[in-house]
Amino acid sequence: MLGNKDWHLCQTATQTLGEIYTWFIINGKRKYLEKLEKLLYRDDWHIQITAAHTLASVYTLLIKEGQDIYLTKLKNMIENRCPEISIIAINALTEVYLDFIKKGITPDVKDIESIINSDNLSFQIAAINSLARIYATLIKEGKIPNFEKLEAMFEIKYGRIKEALTRGLAMVYSALIEIGQRPDLTKLENMLDEEDWRVRITAINAITKVYIHLIQKGEVPDIGKLSLLFKDRYGPVTKTAATALGRICAQLVAKGKRECLNELEGLLGNTNWFFTRKVNISLAGVYSFLIQKGERRYLNLLENMLNDKDFYVCIVAISSLAQVYIKFIEQGEKPQLSYLESMLNHPNTYVRIAVASSLADVYSSFALKGENEYLEKLEDLLESENRDLVKASANSLVNVYSILIERNQKQYLNKLEGLLNNEDSDVSQATSKALSKIIVNIIERKKHVLNQALTTFESTLRKKLDAPLKGSFFSEIKVNSNWVKIGDFELKRNKVLEIPACVFTKSSFNIIKTVALGYKL
Repeated sequence: MLGNKDWHLCQTATQTLGEIYTWFIINGKRKYLEKLEKLLYRDDWHIQITAAHTLASVYTLLIKEGQDIYLTKLKNMIENRCPEISIIAINALTEVYLDFIKKGITPDVKDIESIINSDNLSFQIAAINSLARIYATLIKEGKIPNFEKLEAMFEIKYGRIKEALTRGLAMVYSALIEIGQRPDLTKLENMLDEEDWRVRITAINAITKVYIHLIQKGEVPDIGKLSLLFKDRYGPVTKTAATALGRICAQLVAKGKRECLNELEGLLGNTNWFFTRKVNISLAGVYSFLIQKGERRYLNLLENMLNDKDFYVCIVAISSLAQVYIKFIEQGEKPQLSYLESMLNHPNTYVRIAVASSLADVYSSFALKGENEYLEKLEDLLESENRDLVKASANSLVNVYSILIERNQKQYLNKLEGLLNNEDSDVSQATSKALSKIIVNIIERKKHVLNQALTTFESTLRKKLDAPLKGSFFSEIKVNSNWVKIGDFELKRNKVLEIPACVFTKSSFNIIKTVALGYKL
């Protein structure tokens, strides 16, 4: 199959061979390691990449078992002429070094540090990601590495490099804050002014995580730069900044510092509707957080946002309210859904889509708590003329039915199968995946039960049998002096004991019968 022109077939065959070779290697048959290594040099790129993933995993496993000879082999993979294989090796080497740190060993990461000077952009990004994880882990262990080389790379002009650096250094700085150190965030915060809007978004998300760590340590970070981004010329940037500010403000309020909330509410009087939209996004996040923490007086403020003239504010309020209602349901409460349900008639299409999805989630939460009336409501939505509502309810029903079936409520299996015929391809695909998962879980459970029965059966065969039972079970089981066959499954008999070929005790006969039937199923 490895010579087949169909690349997908070659890839699948390589993956299967890799799994087989791995099993043999783990069980001490190292000749299969050479076979696996040879796959790395086949002419087909798909075979090489698939084999590289398996080989890197095997090397990692062997190194973790103390066989350091394979560390050199893993490092040599980084020198492969195929960039994808090199990156696979870098990622595997990272896992090895992280394991070293857990064992109290400080790894020499010069080999990875040298890669950040590579001419290959993908190599540099892989090295940055690797070093950030290693440095952060070392810091948490009380060992402070020199990460100035990473900070110096902010001078590189490529946006993807800056994105990787921003994420990586945020991880390093957060680790420093966790151990009580206060890093200089200037270079990280400067990324908020980057020309590339994607870098600005990455910087917002990274800085938010760092600021939250600072708040947890009792510091109040300066959020002025994030507020300025409300006026950014790119919509995705302003949305990200507003969401981030809401998260940060919520954490400050949780620490008893409500100044930021007061400042946000004071900005609502701004005449610029676009600016006000961002303020409302932030406030929705804060109100949702406070309500879930028990401050119910903010519920009316959040529900009132549903009446806002800005459709986007309505959408954010719908999503936030749904989270609040689901939290109430988890606590055993029955929130009133009239505000949310009334939004199904909103004139804006995007608002109706949002409320359809959110209502379906809320109904699902009720249904999983045993509130069958809401399960019926969810099922009734399938008959709606609103296509968005039908799709949202169908997707939610796939999830609800799957969970109920896993809870042994098999009556919902037919209903789930019925969703396979849904005209929306997304719903039918989700249903297929859910059914596949259910079938796999059933097989795994049966396999577990069968394995237990076989273990008991094997134990029984090693004992002398008495109290013979009349009759036999020839249709399912074949027995002779050497083996017992159940369908295509064969068990060798213990030849040390003289056991009659077709005579069993009543209990052992029942075990065999159960195993045979289980095997047939």
